[in-house]
Amino acid sequence: MNDVSKSVNIYSKEDIIDIKKYVKKYTTYHDKNSIKALITLFNTFLLYCFSLILMKYSIIGIPAISFVTIRTFIIFHDCCHRSFFKKISHNYYLANILSPFVLQSEENWRSGHNHHHQTHGNRNLIDHTKTVISLREFNESPFTYKAFYLFIRTPPVFFIVIPFYAFFISNLNKIRYMIQYSTLLGFLFYIGGADFMYRFILGQYISTIIGTMLFHLQHQVNIGYWEFFDKTDTLSKDNSELMGSSMIQIPNYLKWITLGIEYHHIHHLNPRVPCYNLKDCHDNCEGRFDKITSINFQDCFKALFHTFYDSKNKKYISFKIFSIFGLEQVHKSHSKL
Repeated sequence: MNDVSKSVNIYSKEDIIDIKKYVKKYTTYHDKNSIKALITLFNTFLLYCFSLILMKYSIIGIPAISFVTIRTFIIFHDCCHRSFFKKISHNYYLANILSPFVLQSEENWRSGHNHHHQTHGNRNLIDHTKTVISLREFNESPFTYKAFYLFIRTPPVFFIVIPFYAFFISNLNKIRYMIQYSTLLGFLFYIGGADFMYRFILGQYISTIIGTMLFHLQHQVNIGYWEFFDKTDTLSKDNSELMGSSMIQIPNYLKWITLGIEYHHIHHLNPRVPCYNLKDCHDNCEGRFDKITSINFQDCFKALFHTFYDSKNKKYISFKIFSIFGLEQVHKSHSKL
């Protein structure tokens, strides 16, 4: 085990074995009839229909479609992990149906996101979804790269530009997806006209901004875990899943939007736990997750400005101009939940 233990209260091998055994009870392997999955899917369908109707008659429907798109994306995300339904083929078909509604092709997201899970937390491997770089990497980079990074990683720029590229541009070469998305937009234009279609696109775009922020907050918070370790070091890998993933304190009245993905430490340790089981898994853990990083809304706002990982001090930091104004999450101990 590397020297990260000096700053992070990591889990022992025995702890990990116990946690994995406990978490496995909440996977879809133990879901005999998919009732929870079907209820979650049906509720999401009703919410989506309501949001579309609301959006047709009022701009209030724009944030509504944004929120329900995030919820729909979590289901899509689980399907790509083959964890929403017990039967693998059901996950595949549903992911492809949901694809145009969440602005991602099943193939593109599954391959890229699975790579994220394989490389997460290990600095010996390249995680292309990492939203920050190390301070050392920045200091050793040429001037042109530094100038570009300083511009693109300015939070207002980053959270506006990157979602547009990741969700609207990156799938343009996926023929089946583009046919699906064009068909969806054409149908919306047919039933509601141009304004209705434009409202829908705007609502989707807002959802990608919020989703990118959530993804950033799931990993780039203090205390973090981003270390060098060998691929065969399973204990370090398991600790990177638990300690390098946060639990965002989402209020109960907003949990219908995030659908459990805020319990990201559980998801990373075992992606086979579906979204509808994550909350119960965390709530019934009997202290097993006392060491993980839990962040409130104030922490979240400050962590959005994190742009570097300071490997020397083992913490995420912001550009100096933002840290001067307190826009950097305090490097604090893991709190009990």
